Amino acid sequence: MENVRTIDPESRETVGLLECVGCGHWWISPVPSQEDLVLMYARADAAVVEAGARESYSGKTAMDSFQERVLAHARNWDRSTCLEVGAGGGHLLRRLSEIGHRCYGIDPGQWVPEQAIVPRLEDIPADVRFDVFILQDVIEHLFDPRHFLSLLRERAAAGAMLFCSFPCNESRPARRYRGGWAMVRPFGHLHYFSVRSAAELLRRAGWSMRASQKTRSIPIARSLRQFDLRTLAYELIKGGRDQLNVTAVAEPRSTDQARSEG
Repeated sequence: MENVRTIDPESRETVGLLECVGCGHWWISPVPSQEDLVLMYARADAAVVEAGARESYSGKTAMDSFQERVLAHARNWDRSTCLEVGAGGGHLLRRLSEIGHRCYGIDPGQWVPEQAIVPRLEDIPADVRFDVFILQDVIEHLFDPRHFLSLLRERAAAGAMLFCSFPCNESRPARRYRGGWAMVRPFGHLHYFSVRSAAELLRRAGWSMRASQKTRSIPIARSLRQFDLRTLAYELIKGGRDQLNVTAVAEPRSTDQARSEG
């Protein structure tokens, strides 16, 4: 498609923004390895996050539209074991814990001293099986999202649900601005999904998409109520809903898989 600048303000490096003609997926090339990406997030490197990101996440308390949607579902669950990947400051996990759910979080940055949040999936006991997975603005950051979603599927209880959100390249802002779209943020964002590419990714990792919806991170009506002119201006200039919220369920394991894992 085109070359785009990375988000590091001190760098003039550019990378390619590519598109799959089959499924419509966009991705950045080349990209750092997953190991290097984890290290960069752990130190809040300018190549993957903007200045002030650590303070922003650790101090966040307001719930956005995705988190409110998860909480609305959570109030109808029996006591469940939840895993949030990219837990940031942990405020969603705390809300889920308050209404009776058992919660774990993963965040390589460990930006808050929260006992329930650990740097890696491997740091959670292997016998814990999760009923709910929450990945808000996560899979677009991963070198190999299919591999990671497959790892989560291995830790899923029967009938587990997955809630995730990520940039949608079928949105009006993406189609209008292409490489100038605000979500094109190498090396912070590596992937930009169509509905088809998201469904195919999930299928290949052992999940089945059940619902999807384009949305804004912060609804315009809320920005008006809170007199948040900066957010309001950003959303209006951007020109449309450019996030995709997805709900998926774990596909049943085959008899052979169950036998080999038993």
